[in-house]
Amino acid sequence: MRTARLVLPLVVLLAGCTDEPTVHVRGLVRDEHNIPAARAVVFVVQRSDEGVFQSVQSSTDDQGNYDVELRDLGSTAVSIEATSGNSTAGADVALPYDGLVPDLHFWDAALRLTPAEMGRSLLSWNAAPADLASRGYQVSGFVAGARGRGELGAFFSDVVDGTTFDLTPELIEDFPVQLAVVAGREHPCPRAVCTWVRSLPTSPVEPDVRVPVSRGASCSAADSEGALVPLASCPYTDGSLEAEDFELRELRVELFFQQPLRQLVVRGLKWSGEPGTTVQVELSLDGSTFTPVATLAPAPVATDAVYRSLTLPEGTTARWIRLRSTGTIESLQEISAF
Repeated sequence: MRTARLVLPLVVLLAGCTDEPTVHVRGLVRDEHNIPAARAVVFVVQRSDEGVFQSVQSSTDDQGNYDVELRDLGSTAVSIEATSGNSTAGADVALPYDGLVPDLHFWDAALRLTPAEMGRSLLSWNAAPADLASRGYQVSGFVAGARGRGELGAFFSDVVDGTTFDLTPELIEDFPVQLAVVAGREHPCPRAVCTWVRSLPTSPVEPDVRVPVSRGASCSAADSEGALVPLASCPYTDGSLEAEDFELRELRVELFFQQPLRQLVVRGLKWSGEPGTTVQVELSLDGSTFTPVATLAPAPVATDAVYRSLTLPEGTTARWIRLRSTGTIESLQEISAF
């Protein structure tokens, strides 16, 4: 025991004398009333290109300032998150960076759901600080109690400019959902530092159950060679919301029979290709002649996955749904038809 007491201080002393490179970030956190937030919890996260992960927890002082130093892993950016009872304020910082991080602002979004006609609900919230609100709001839904399900648990996401969002039964389907709103997030960040703030999630919202007519439908896929191959069990219509990875030019869903359709929901779609590459959504009665109904552009903010709810023209009838791109379709959670 006496040897341990003598050796331990020596080890700590030697560790403190190393010249290992470090990353240093500092700034100020403000509360919902723009007052410096004392004793707020702050996390600084760094991930290297090799996948090495480092997270340091700190807190602000009595004046709302934080000053965090962590070992340099050779990464190109760090993420900062400060938490309060109402929100999480954050910043994405490109490295190397020398100077104060712009102020992080907490936000009392106070998300509210108001029933509307036809099973719809109106989600509304208080405006975020002006500099963040000017970059728009991202509204996302997560399966309640299963945030690891699918891609980060999200099964829909959309960007709006105002402080309301129309929540339709088709968007929720038969999943119990929690909702969250992020203000100001940009991906990829076009500057040295991008700040954002995320609301506290809502309580679980029970769905006004709308099971899509596509649930359990069969599908087939074509790679760059163009040959269609039936999939034994279609993972894009089974309601699992698991993001399936592949490299395809075309995906077809065959409904059980020809029927009227009024809405399509595409969840978690990713693709690659030349700048401006899009994905065409098409419908067919016979599986041979397809009619375009929408063109999907890449997601502009916060995630590279596309979530879209598409209202179809009145009188639309189809049996086949096709996603087609000149690029490569890489991943999809679900495609639903109503």
